[in-house]
Amino acid sequence: PIICKTRDQRIKVETYLKTVGVMTRPIIGGCLCEHTAFKGMCDSKNFPVAMNAHEKGLYIGLNKNVTLKMAKKLALDLSKL
Repeated sequence: PIICKTRDQRIKVETYLKTVGVMTRPIIGGCLCEHTAFKGMCDSKNFPVAMNAHEKGLYIGLNKNVTLKMAKKLALDLSKL
């Protein structure tokens, strides 16, 4: 997972990853109150830590064809954002 310092930074990272063809997913279990299946069942204000992960975090999709060289380049590119 990637946890950014701010929501805006997470959006910037997610946008960059999308432009280079890297799939992302929300942090699993971030704040379940914000997930479609649980909308309206709970109040995210009651779960500030989970909401922080939900707003600032993301996972990068897995791909068996990613090489170490590709992963290192992506890490370098992300460190520049």
